[in-house]
Amino acid sequence: MVILRPCLIALLCTGASAASAACASLVTSVCPDASADDTSTPRFIRLPPRPPAFAEGEVFPVQDYSLLMNPERYGLPPVDGPWRYYQVDHEVFRVDNATQRVLEVVTDGNRLMIR
Repeated sequence: MVILRPCLIALLCTGASAASAACASLVTSVCPDASADDTSTPRFIRLPPRPPAFAEGEVFPVQDYSLLMNPERYGLPPVDGPWRYYQVDHEVFRVDNATQRVLEVVTDGNRLMIR
């Protein structure tokens, strides 16, 4: 941390124009042009929610994805039947052991932080 502090201070103290100072992003390519109307606040793009990778009733390829161990760690109820939790990116699915069909989409990809 001590080594990074001078680099961070130097980065923050570099000359920045008034237009870039009003920008909410470190990436200047997404900042508004200085000639544009500068009376508005910084803008953010809202993305529509993405559909889950698998819908309820679809066959889930269990061999391609990770079985979620210790669901209590993520605030999920324990497994209490012939089904298991599987993880796909930041989404969790409840999958039947016998049929390998999705029983429930447990998360929508935004509410559960899985490492």
